[in-house]
Amino acid sequence: MTYVDAIQPADRGLLELIEALPVSVFSKDADGRYTYGNGHLLKTFGLDSLSDLVGRTDDHFHRKEDVQQYLIDDERVLSGQSLHAKQEIQERLWDHTDIFRTTKLPLRDADGGIAGLIGFSVDETEPLRVAHQLRRSEQRYRLAVQASRDGVWDFDLATRTVEVSPQARALLGLHPHSERVEVEDLIDLLSPEELERLLQAVRPLLEDPTLRITHTSPLFRDGELRWLESRFTALEQDGVIVRMIGTVADVTDDVTRETELMHQATHDDLTGLVNRRGIRTRLDALIEQEQWFSLLYLDLDGFKLVNDSLGHNVGDELLNAVSRRFAALNQRPDLVARLGGDEFALLFHTGDDAATATAAAAEIHEILARPFTLHGLDVYASASIGMVRCDGNSFRHENSNAILRDADTAMYRAKANGKATTQVYEAEMRSRATRELGLHNRIRRAVDNMEFELHYQPIWHGDDLRASGVEALLRWQPPDGPPESPGVFLPYLEDTGLIVKVGEWVIDEACRQLAEWKRTIPGFPDLTMNVNLSRVQFASPDLVPHILAALEAHSISPSELELEVTETAIAVEAGAVAQLNQLRSVGVSVAIDDFGVGQSSLSTLQELPFDVLKIDRAFVSRIGKVDRNPVLVAAIGIARSFGCRIVAEGVETPEQLEWLQVQGCDLMQGYLLGRPVPAGEVAELVAPRHVSVVASF
Repeated sequence: MTYVDAIQPADRGLLELIEALPVSVFSKDADGRYTYGNGHLLKTFGLDSLSDLVGRTDDHFHRKEDVQQYLIDDERVLSGQSLHAKQEIQERLWDHTDIFRTTKLPLRDADGGIAGLIGFSVDETEPLRVAHQLRRSEQRYRLAVQASRDGVWDFDLATRTVEVSPQARALLGLHPHSERVEVEDLIDLLSPEELERLLQAVRPLLEDPTLRITHTSPLFRDGELRWLESRFTALEQDGVIVRMIGTVADVTDDVTRETELMHQATHDDLTGLVNRRGIRTRLDALIEQEQWFSLLYLDLDGFKLVNDSLGHNVGDELLNAVSRRFAALNQRPDLVARLGGDEFALLFHTGDDAATATAAAAEIHEILARPFTLHGLDVYASASIGMVRCDGNSFRHENSNAILRDADTAMYRAKANGKATTQVYEAEMRSRATRELGLHNRIRRAVDNMEFELHYQPIWHGDDLRASGVEALLRWQPPDGPPESPGVFLPYLEDTGLIVKVGEWVIDEACRQLAEWKRTIPGFPDLTMNVNLSRVQFASPDLVPHILAALEAHSISPSELELEVTETAIAVEAGAVAQLNQLRSVGVSVAIDDFGVGQSSLSTLQELPFDVLKIDRAFVSRIGKVDRNPVLVAAIGIARSFGCRIVAEGVETPEQLEWLQVQGCDLMQGYLLGRPVPAGEVAELVAPRHVSVVASF
């Protein structure tokens, strides 16, 4: 008889209930064979239907070592006893451990005899696992609290008491045995200002209990300043915050390290002054607070010369010495910063800042005029200063970058005005700087696309005014505008070094053009091609090889090329003399351009390699304006003593021409005799038939 057979038809609803139970229900006959199992048991055993269970014993479902104990329990029940709530650990065939609490009762027939047993098994695997994990977690928590340097606290809002761990007591300086303290005792540890900061930090937690708040507070403990970091978490009950729990840790070392890193990030290593980042932070704060201030932006004049001549260590000492003089100004700045290199900034934002800054600029020029004694040497310094006023009546700046930009612009204007001066920023400077930036961008595009061309100005023999040569002059005709003056683009090409690339093109193009004239124009006179060299070009190791290659490529004789250089360029550029001597050795002529305006003495001139002296137009223009021209007479005499030719530049009047001819000047050049013209007009200008026109002056 099975358990199912014992159920009367009227009680079939009970069977449906048993099938729905979340516990395993089963029955066995007197031989220990299963006669019934509900759906939960079948699922536990991994069976699809009741027929897979009926007739089988525990041998089919459990390990042999467990089955023996189950048989003992079954025999006890079949003998008339009951087995109440015994815990069983079952190792499944698929290597899974389950824990059940099983109850077994005798199953009697109609005559009261024991026909089998009925059992109920409750799966306690998960609850026991959770309980076990909870116990382990609690143990680990206690061990973690004991082992951690962090303190733990628990604040009961209802009783206003705080439970504190031993570590928390030690960190807060509380009595070592006071496991529970009043919250007021903790409040007394903080200053009123710090308490307000703490309340402001924790207040969002009261509005949103899901937040996790971290706050760092200073605390004096045993006469020493320490920094404690507290973490706050809220616990709710029925929607009301009843407790706050958290931790407290000593982060003094972290705060100290962070402070040091912040100091390093905002201060200059060499001078100890605030750096560019530091003053930008200060300026941005003043702008946000809409405060008025003035800024001096200065650059030491000629500092590179100190570094190059005396060494960087002396340069560093000079920067430190300058910094100390700034600190001793009578007009005390609110902040002194080193922006990098030899650039400094002084900030004034208290009192009459504009007047103070103006007076400070004058004082800076005065104190820098006194020499600095470094390594037994007197070193002099001066500064170009740009000043920006932010006082509501002047300029408004959106951020610190804009302020520093405008101050830098004013400083460069001061430097352009002769150095050692102060320039107050004006709005026009920004528009001019913007125009200059646009011009510089256009020049760079012109170099990339080589938008330049050469015009040629004739050079004439002084006696019969025959053409002797032509000087190649660089011109720039932008495709989107009028021609630009060489005085505009040449300085930029030299400052940026782009003149090297453009100069190579000039040499190649001048040689090519001369070869073309000689090849295509019948009777074209034998002329020299004069090409100007910038001092920057001497720094290129490719200068001489490029010139020789251009001569060879266009079949131009070296004697047909004349290079014009200033005496200053030869004197200051290392290696220039050797390069020019190398070119002269193969037949290239060298002319000293703008002679008379340089600083060379006659002894220096004697050491320079040259074949021609070109008298600067400033001296030629004086002919007719004064009774005597001793400089011109002397220059002609010097040229003759050196055995070289002399060229008078800037001949613009018949009187000048006649005087130079009387003095026996070898060569002449100027607007009276011929202006610079494009290559296509040169042939007509230098043709012999044109000489009579020129000679009529």
